[in-house]
Amino acid sequence: MTNFAEKIKGYNDRLTISQVIVLFSRFDIPFTKTMIQNYVRTGVLPPPNNNRYYTKNHCLLLYMINDLKSVFSLEEIKAVLSQAYNDFEGNGFEKIFTLYHLSREKGAEFFAAFPEANTDLTENITDRALISLLMMSFISAGVNAISSP
Repeated sequence: MTNFAEKIKGYNDRLTISQVIVLFSRFDIPFTKTMIQNYVRTGVLPPPNNNRYYTKNHCLLLYMINDLKSVFSLEEIKAVLSQAYNDFEGNGFEKIFTLYHLSREKGAEFFAAFPEANTDLTENITDRALISLLMMSFISAGVNAISSP
């Protein structure tokens, strides 16, 4: 997986919802206006600026939501990602996305190394807890690695 943040660096922070949909279609990620508006209405995605314009950070967050929703409910995603909203308008959110991207890559490497772990983990609550724990451990390792002198 190439870093989505790098791919959208040249985009401005005044994208309409239609432009966001076109952007994601270039990456074969099917979003609709209704989906995005639902994410805003339910608080999974912060509202657009001036109730109209989406930023690169909105796009990064939509990318994460799309990635996570195959395993987690929108409520679970909201609970975790809402912690990152304090940094949403600044450069901090891009750092959060970069850490997410790196931990996702390492997670993929981890599961590739253990074929017996490659089962359907979405049906059992114990397995969902395991996924959460693994994600938290990858993020913890990343935070510790970048904050150590």
